[in-house]
Order: sequence, then C-alpha cells, then structure tokens
Amino acid sequence: MSLKSYFLLEFNIQRNQIHSLKYSTTDKFKNDKVLINSDDLLFIIDGVILNKKELINKSTINCWEEYILNEYLKDKQTFFSQMKGSYWGVVVDKKSGEVLSYSDHIGSKQIFYSKSEESLIICSNSYELTCYLKKHKTITPTLNEQAAYFILDYGYTIEDFTIVNEINRLIPGHYLIKEKNEVEIREFYRITKEPKIISDKDAIEGLDRHFRKTIRAMFEKDKEYGYRHLVALSGGLDSRMTSYVAHEMGYTDQLNITFSQNNYLDEKIAKEIASDLKHEWMFKSLDNGVFLKNIDQTTELTGGNTNYFGISHGSSLLENLDFSRYGILHSGQFGNSIVGTFGEHHKLDKPFTLGDLASNALSKKKITQYKLKGDYQDLELFKIYNHCMIAGNNGLLPTQSKSESISPFYDLEFWEFCLSIPTEQRAFHRLYKMWINEKYPEAAKYIWEQTKTPINSKWNVKIKGVSYSSKQLWNFFLQKTVFKFRADKKQGIGSKNHMNPIEYWFSTNSDLVSFYQDYVAQSLPCLNAKPELKEYVESLSREGNPMDYVKIMTLLSAAKLIAN
Repeated sequence: MSLKSYFLLEFNIQRNQIHSLKYSTTDKFKNDKVLINSDDLLFIIDGVILNKKELINKSTINCWEEYILNEYLKDKQTFFSQMKGSYWGVVVDKKSGEVLSYSDHIGSKQIFYSKSEESLIICSNSYELTCYLKKHKTITPTLNEQAAYFILDYGYTIEDFTIVNEINRLIPGHYLIKEKNEVEIREFYRITKEPKIISDKDAIEGLDRHFRKTIRAMFEKDKEYGYRHLVALSGGLDSRMTSYVAHEMGYTDQLNITFSQNNYLDEKIAKEIASDLKHEWMFKSLDNGVFLKNIDQTTELTGGNTNYFGISHGSSLLENLDFSRYGILHSGQFGNSIVGTFGEHHKLDKPFTLGDLASNALSKKKITQYKLKGDYQDLELFKIYNHCMIAGNNGLLPTQSKSESISPFYDLEFWEFCLSIPTEQRAFHRLYKMWINEKYPEAAKYIWEQTKTPINSKWNVKIKGVSYSSKQLWNFFLQKTVFKFRADKKQGIGSKNHMNPIEYWFSTNSDLVSFYQDYVAQSLPCLNAKPELKEYVESLSREGNPMDYVKIMTLLSAAKLIAN
C-alpha cells in the first residue's frame, strides 16, 4: 500500500544533525501546510487547521507561514497548541540540535518514535518505522508480548507502547522534545472531568452551540478550497447529526457514504436520510466479509496496533473513491462515547483496574501485570484516552493516506463542555436523544440502529430513569429465556441482521474460513520465540469465536512483519 502522506526523520544524537529525512503529503489543503527546510531550520506542519483564518485575523501578519513561524519563535515548545484541527508537526533547530515533534490535542495524527544512544527516529507510521529499523539500523525490532495480550483481549494496545518493543507512540496531549542529548515526553493538554450542576435545557443549548460552531468551521474549510462535502452516514446517531445539522446550516452539497451488510439498517436508514435530504449517496456492500482478507494491507496502515477489522471495512470503500473533488471526510466519530457515554454511569465514575476490562483469565493475568502510566480520573477518562483517541483514531488512517478526516465531536470546547455535565445526566444516551428531539425533530423520526425504533418513539419504557424501546426490552427478554440461542441467531452477530455480522460471514463463507485457517497455519511459527503466547493463540483459535479470529490475525500479521 502506497502512503501518500508519510514522514520519517532520523536525527543523529552523537553528531547533532539530521541523518535522514523522508516526507511526502497529499495535495489536499496545501495552504494549511508549512514546509521550511533551510540551513538553520526544518519546520513542517501537515494536516488541516480549522482556525487558521481566525488566528491570522487576530494578528498583524497576513501570511500563514510567517505567522506560525513567528509564534514558534515566541514559544518554541507549545506554539502549536493554539491550532485547532487534525495535524502533526516537527521542528529541528539545526544550530542547537533541538528537536520538537507533536500532534493535535487528541492525537488524530499519529506519531511514533524509537530512540537509542546514537539516534532518535520519528515517524508518522509504525509499520514504516518497523521496516526502517530492520533495514537501516542495528536495532532489531522484537515483539512486545504484553502488547500482544492487549491486542488479543482489548483489540488494541494502550498508552505509549506498541506491538514492537523498540517503538513508542506519542500519547495524545503530549509532545516530544530533544534538548542537548536528552529526549523527553512532556504534556501540553489534559482532559479532565469537573462536573457542574446544569439543567437539561442549558446542557442541550451548550451542546448545540459548540456543535454548530465546529460544523461551520469544518464545512467552511471545504468551501475555502472549493471542495464538495464528503460525509459518512450510517444508522447510528453520530454521523446522522453531522450530516443533518450541516445540511440544516446550509451545507447541502453532500455525498454521503455508507458501508454495511446488504439490506441491514445501516444501509436502509442512511439511504432514507440521504434521499430525504436530496444528497448523493454511495454504498459499499460488506456481504460475505471478503474485505477481511485484506489483513496485511491494513497492517501497513496500523502497524498491527489495533484490530484490523475496524479499519479494513471502511478502507474497502475508500480505496474505490476518487477524492479529487472532495475535501474533509466528515464523520461522527466519538459522539456515541463522549455524549452518550460508554455504559452505566456508576461504573464510569469509579476507580478501575485493567483486569476489570479483561475477557478471560489468562489475558487478565498478563494485562494486570502492566502498570498504567497515565493518571486517569476514572474509567470514562481511561476509555476516552485509550479506546477513543489511541485505538479509535486508527480508523482515520485509510482517509489520511488520501485526504483529511475530522468529526465535530473532536472539538476541545465541545469535549470540555460535555464532560462538565454529570455522567449520570449523559448516560445511556439520555441527553443525546433529548438534544436531537428538541433541536432536530425531523432527524429524530428516523430509526436508530441500536434500538431499532425512531428516536422520537413514544413506545419507550423508563427503568430507573433510563429509556428503553419496546424492541430492546423484547430482545432482552428473549436472551434471558429458553429461546436465547434462537434470539441470538436472529438478532446477534451470528445473523446478517447486525452492523458487524462477523459470525454470520464465517458461518456462510467457506472461502473466508479457509483463508483464516491457512493464514494462522502459515503465520503461527512467527511466535515460536514466545511459546506461552503461541500456546494461548492456538487455544483461542480452537475455542474462540470469529471476533477472536480477527484479533489473532491482527497479532499474527504484526508478528510476520517483525519476524520476516
């Protein structure tokens, strides 16, 4: 897979100079990017800056490159924190040898690094960094066994460690600085929760105000460059809000894109919304799970640090899309987590252990050996940093190789306001549904994939203050009765009537089963140096389910990269 947007810098610490530099970028949003490579300075900003005009308008300097360089000279370490958008950057002062690398506040652009006494290597892609270490350095990449257990259980690595022992990830909200011969990781932004008493009415007004402000910034950026609007759309709430609110604000020239199993609600709901709004609409069928064979191509994007399943289905659509007329891919990513919360509030607000999130005894034993580096206020913030920012942002990689992708739910002011609302008030999508019903009643008339009923449905039952649809309650009843197996087969991942019917694909596509079996058989020897891990993978392959299978293939693809 050819990466159009790619960066790698090797700085020789002993000689205090750049040893190697590789940089390429897409032709999108060129005027937001900065590249200066003089005798004294290397200065790169890559991505899309939503508040570029706002920053320039507050200054007496009209040129973006001149403005941001002047800001760097005033504050050489955190000048970038004033920018909003999706971006990364690197600065090398060639006279002093100081090196700075950073990403935006939520880490939507990934940065990886490897360091030794001799050199510091910074790269935008962990796969490429692994290959570079193997080809150009005496450092031999090795498999991080603890990371492997996180992949097999959580489906992703956490914090700063990756599947390769010798490579670290730059944690969101942090920057890397090399001064003299010392390399440090320093924090410039931290998300916190400071709940305040607020009425539902005021909470809804605040959410809507911040959301519309960000929608305007995102869609105006497309217009600045003469691009059409490309907006993901599914049967959920998040992408619906992005597309619908943008349309209501006048951004009607949208191409909505959807991928799902044929005739599932994600297709039906998205098609209905796009049709009613008179948008163009493009659909990619995921029938038979054929995209699951693209494992090694996906690892070229992720480095094996997250479950490839969640990347390859979207990539199977985007690789067939001509981006030349389109700007940002607008999504609804993180809305369900930030506004709707991850689950029961009485768990989210309390202390936790990593073992609490483990799915089986062996992985729990291995996972609990890891000592968390971050000081997380509670489980919700742990999930925001690791499930959303570190794992979830991998979903942007297929788009970032061609253009840019942003969600209005990324906005820091939106996050901070949302997290100031007590978790109990947000839990179970309570406030989220109220927001849609009150502000966008037309958007509330469509079915919500999760509940199988419209958001404005009156056939809801409240239990302990939480609203459930009649279909939700009926399915819950079936799952707790002697008809459990039958209900699971009809409604769960064993049926095609699911957003991710992975068990159905494995049970109905013999070619997919053969591919999995062959892939495991051919790749398993790469774990010979880790006998306990290999034995666990073999056991999980025999006794696990298809969701375990894709985690196994994720690990084995990374192991192949490291071993071969």
